[in-house]
Amino acid sequence: MTLHTCPQCRCRFHDDDDLDRQLAAQIARWKVYCDEHGHPIRGGRVAEIVAAELLGIQPTTFAGRRKSGNGPRFAHIPLNGSRYSYYLEELAAWEAAQKSGESWKV
Repeated sequence: MTLHTCPQCRCRFHDDDDLDRQLAAQIARWKVYCDEHGHPIRGGRVAEIVAAELLGIQPTTFAGRRKSGNGPRFAHIPLNGSRYSYYLEELAAWEAAQKSGESWKV
């Protein structure tokens, strides 16, 4: 297997299939979690406070990362009372980059 750097999320994985499987599995777990806890998912997006909860980050820390540009990409589309929302795919890619030690800058 060759090492691959994903152009979208800048994560390092052994191949595209490895990346796809990891991200899809994480998104599926988050969808189940959101369903069990009553968090709405609209258009593949969740509110900022839900995104922080999914990633296990304090909401104020997560907001700080958004402001500094060191967090996942976000949308200026309100959702469930939040000014910002996050696509689950972006959250999964950002989390994978954090776990692999890759730097992330929007």
